[in-house]
Amino acid sequence: MTTIYELQARAKILREKTQEGSITPEEVGGLIADTLALLADVEQTAGSLRVSKVYTSKAEMEADTAPEDAHHQPLKAGQLVAIHAEGDSPDNGNIYVYLAPGWKLIGNLNRVAIGEDLGQAYPGTKGKKLAEDLNTERTERTDKDAALQRAIENETKDRDKALAEQTETLRREASKAVEDEAAARDRDIKDIRQSIRDVQGSIGGVEGFKHAFLTEEEYNRKQQAGELDPDRCYFIEE
Repeated sequence: MTTIYELQARAKILREKTQEGSITPEEVGGLIADTLALLADVEQTAGSLRVSKVYTSKAEMEADTAPEDAHHQPLKAGQLVAIHAEGDSPDNGNIYVYLAPGWKLIGNLNRVAIGEDLGQAYPGTKGKKLAEDLNTERTERTDKDAALQRAIENETKDRDKALAEQTETLRREASKAVEDEAAARDRDIKDIRQSIRDVQGSIGGVEGFKHAFLTEEEYNRKQQAGELDPDRCYFIEE
């Protein structure tokens, strides 16, 4: 392909020819033809380096058998289109090259593809090394995440176990305290009853002292029946 510098040199030579008939039609026509060819190549290359059209889905792109750019010019082979889908579509950001006809996926605006295959961002040995390093890092990160999750689960289990043990200890201590309190109350009641019996014995030992120990129910019954002795002292037992 003729370069722009070669065209400039040829044009300079033609400008310097001033004698009549020194410039042939072939020279002029060749310069014009090569200039147009270079312009066409530049247009195609420039068109390929930009996204010429954006589709809302892969299906919409594949259904477009006669694609046009924003200026309603037919797409040429090698030009690029993109997918801009709503939501979490896996096709969102995909870049396709138009094959006239057909499409070929070459990358994604949201991801960088690396690997040893052709067409990847870093092909060959360098891409293979990067891909291996990425896989190793992904594996290590997955393992560390799993280890962290296990540590969290173990910590949760240990805390639950400790809480359960504390709860059981508190339950036993509370139950023991209730039992001890009940036993102490029973001893106090027993002591009080013994004291009452001792008092009753002392009263009964008083010579000539007429008395009787009755329950409240017995006392009420005798009172209603008129059986109470007015010369006797009655003690109500609890």
